Amino acid sequence: MNDYTSFAELYDLFYADFADDLGLYAGFAERTGGSILELGSGTGRVALALADEGHTVVGLELSAAMRTVAQQKADRAQLADRVEFVLGDMRRFNLDRHFGLIIVPLNTFLHNLTLDDQLATLNRCQKHLQPGGLLVLDCFNPDPAHADDDRRLLVQRSVVDRETGQTVLLLLSRATEWSQQLQEITYLIDRPDQHGTVQRATLQASFRFIFRNEMSLLLKLGGFDLKEVYGSYELEPFESGSDKLIVVATPA
Repeated sequence: MNDYTSFAELYDLFYADFADDLGLYAGFAERTGGSILELGSGTGRVALALADEGHTVVGLELSAAMRTVAQQKADRAQLADRVEFVLGDMRRFNLDRHFGLIIVPLNTFLHNLTLDDQLATLNRCQKHLQPGGLLVLDCFNPDPAHADDDRRLLVQRSVVDRETGQTVLLLLSRATEWSQQLQEITYLIDRPDQHGTVQRATLQASFRFIFRNEMSLLLKLGGFDLKEVYGSYELEPFESGSDKLIVVATPA
């Protein structure tokens, strides 16, 4: 399981303004009603947006540092009465409550690197869903024809740091072992201080990607019925060339 502790204070520089998926989760929240559980809640981007819409949300996060950032943001936004951030592993958590909706955004489910991990997470989700509740997984759709997997270092994003006025770079390199469906990504953040001296933070992350029909079988083994499959946050039909593999399932 990947540890984003070293990125906790830097994550929001690049991702705080990412909102492409918020409408998707707001729509499912309205559809299901009841409280929401987010697995891998990070610094609270999705959970806080849903709480701001009036929903009751629990965010489960493995990194204590990420959870601390999220809780601080909830306190500043005066949302602590509607959103709670708890420490936990998605493979092993037990919250002693049930939810109408469980969401796993932005490839978080792919951090499960073995079949046992995948099934353990699905088991925990099944145990925490209300009857008729929904599980929504957001994964990327693997495409060998468009894989940058030769370890080239690429600039993914650049932003201006409001604290220093300096440009901060997010770089990454990928290596993919297609026979094992494993992808290793090295993230680098180069952040100059006000004097221009660059501080570099490094994160190694691993993903086990999942193909569409494999996902159907995995959900069945995990005790779920697959209900819907989409290829984008706009709920477009899934096709072989879709960027996303978004699945909606309910306990069998």
